[in-house]
Amino acid sequence: MILKEMILAEHSRKQCDAIIIWVGSSKKRFEQLLACLSSDSSILSQRAAWPFSDVLINHPNWAVDHFDTLVELWISPDKHPAIRRNITRAFEFITIPEEQHGIVMHHCFSMLENPVEAVAVKAYCITILQKLSLLYPEIIPELKLILENMEHTPAIAARKKMALKKLNAKKSN
Repeated sequence: MILKEMILAEHSRKQCDAIIIWVGSSKKRFEQLLACLSSDSSILSQRAAWPFSDVLINHPNWAVDHFDTLVELWISPDKHPAIRRNITRAFEFITIPEEQHGIVMHHCFSMLENPVEAVAVKAYCITILQKLSLLYPEIIPELKLILENMEHTPAIAARKKMALKKLNAKKSN
């Protein structure tokens, strides 16, 4: 299979871009990339994650038919951290199906509170929760409390500042 060979050839921005171009506008090729992401091969799934998130950001509607699979991969503790990081990144840009809002919010809050979760994942979760707070304003107090008590890495500080500004603006409206 051409895609597996491309993924395993090297792990670089150049190769990621080549995979994105190869997928192009082909939903069938996207599904092949999803199969690689779902693979039991740690290296294949890890390397597929980066181009997968970029393709999904370019074609957010492609997530709809595969959202259950994405959530399973996202919350799976035995998958490489790159998978969680890149799926969380993609969740920032796609429309999360309404029936999945609860599970996504639950896991985003859990990831924010997990002291060993990757900083990038936490940063993406802040944005996801801030966006979902538009639909579920009842999560705002919990989100603000968590944000106000989070450690201050540069990525977290920037996202936290933006999110709190938007959450506080909502409160004054």
